[in-house]
Amino acid sequence: MNTIDPLQIKCGNPEIADNPASFSRFVFPFAYRLENLNVQPQGLFYQQNDGSSHRHRKKYLTNETALVLFERAKWFEIDRQAWQNVPWETDTITVTLKTGNFKIKMLPPSLVLFEFGEPQQTTGNNTNTLQTGFLYVDMYFPEQSPSPSFDDLLLFNELFRYFDMPHEYHLGDYEKCLKNIPIEYPIDNGHYRKLDETNGIPNDVQWKKEKYFLRWLNLLKIPIKHDGSAYSLITDIKMEAAKQWIYHSEISNENCLVHVDNRCYVWTAALINGGGCALNQVFNNPENAELQAHHYGHWVKLLNIDAPDNAPQDTHLAISAFEQEWASARTYKRWEHKGNWYGFNNHSGVTLLDPTSENHLCRVFREQYFDQTILLLYLRTTLFSFSRKLSFIIHGQKGQNENGQWLEQIGQLRNEFSRFAILYQFPSLSNQQQAIEMYALARECLDIDELYSEVQEEIANTHDFLEQAEANKLGRAANIIAEWGVPIASASLVASFFGINKYDFSKDCTKDCFELSGIGVPMLFAIIVTAIAALTIKKIKK
Repeated sequence: MNTIDPLQIKCGNPEIADNPASFSRFVFPFAYRLENLNVQPQGLFYQQNDGSSHRHRKKYLTNETALVLFERAKWFEIDRQAWQNVPWETDTITVTLKTGNFKIKMLPPSLVLFEFGEPQQTTGNNTNTLQTGFLYVDMYFPEQSPSPSFDDLLLFNELFRYFDMPHEYHLGDYEKCLKNIPIEYPIDNGHYRKLDETNGIPNDVQWKKEKYFLRWLNLLKIPIKHDGSAYSLITDIKMEAAKQWIYHSEISNENCLVHVDNRCYVWTAALINGGGCALNQVFNNPENAELQAHHYGHWVKLLNIDAPDNAPQDTHLAISAFEQEWASARTYKRWEHKGNWYGFNNHSGVTLLDPTSENHLCRVFREQYFDQTILLLYLRTTLFSFSRKLSFIIHGQKGQNENGQWLEQIGQLRNEFSRFAILYQFPSLSNQQQAIEMYALARECLDIDELYSEVQEEIANTHDFLEQAEANKLGRAANIIAEWGVPIASASLVASFFGINKYDFSKDCTKDCFELSGIGVPMLFAIIVTAIAALTIKKIKK
């Protein structure tokens, strides 16, 4: 039976501008490579966003930022008419949380595909390190009574974000909470598998991991439509490599999972009457005259996507000084005293707002603030992709550098990285003060600058070393040629002198064609010397 909690979140569809509501967005990064489909999709498909919401969002950014975010990247969304026929719309889906069972819904999933370009340029065997995609889904609680509590939202966020099982003990709460979640997306009102209906042998490792991964993988299998053609997002080889990594920990450079985590990035808004001020009213914190967010356990756990404790009072109190210090460094301070809180770290971006104060704040968080954060996620994910690619180049050569392949591959990687830096390492993001401040905080919390410097140095130093090593080999070869040049030239001169008029091409090729005593010995000497020199030079070049 549902129980009343003093901190109930505002429910409803977050897309309704004049009725802001709580929501959680889960962002799943992957490396994509389009593959042309010969037939048009009959079921669900992603189609390019009409761009109507992008117009005002572009003007929030500088020109170069808007260019890479809305022109070089393409935004797609599952066709809304088709989405009306999937279980998320036709059935009532419930989750079991701290204070009871609650209805929950999913908005049509969306894609952001960076460096999209022309599809024909991204097919075939070519790979592009800059082609990173992000699948994101928005989950929300429709209006219901009673509403879920703050602690319910904390629990849902912690469980739903995983696409791989973190440990055996996680599975129990995960299944209990999300057992009714669809992992398939049929549009014919037929049977669909729920999370607790995955195939396999109970207690088998793959069977357990499928409960986490299949609901994300099936969204990546849905094709996209662009300019009248249909494409798959991921090749079969890359999809199989991803499954082998999740299920059996098999490493492959074909794996499309380039995110160094087993969790989605969480972008969540908790809306409760009073915002952060409500926490002070409920828990009456006398030490917090200035209303500092890090004093409240609910904010710390929302920011770190942690599960709640047994009761709201325990959730509030069960935080350490270390956690408070951690949260303080990752909380945006400008509006903290008003109870409108924002925070960022390398696996989440969150806000706690009062839905009765300023309606536009939730929309700005869903749109403009998310835009700048997805750009940072792209930088972070792509930097890890460069590092991984360099590692696979070194590993694949196994210490050899035959025909300069190693140097050539790393040279190509360095060129890609230079292009990445020119396009995405710009000095300014926006002309809005709060955007500049939030971007700086989020960039620091995502370790962008440290990662960029480290990866840039790895690629540059490796390439410079190999170039120098290759130059040294050529230098040694030139020295050998210089040392052997005089005797080779002398031998050739002697051979040519003795060989004058010794050939009579009018005769048959018999002993008269080649007089050993006249030219054979000098010529043979010259050939031997030349062969020795050539072999020596070849050995040095290796």
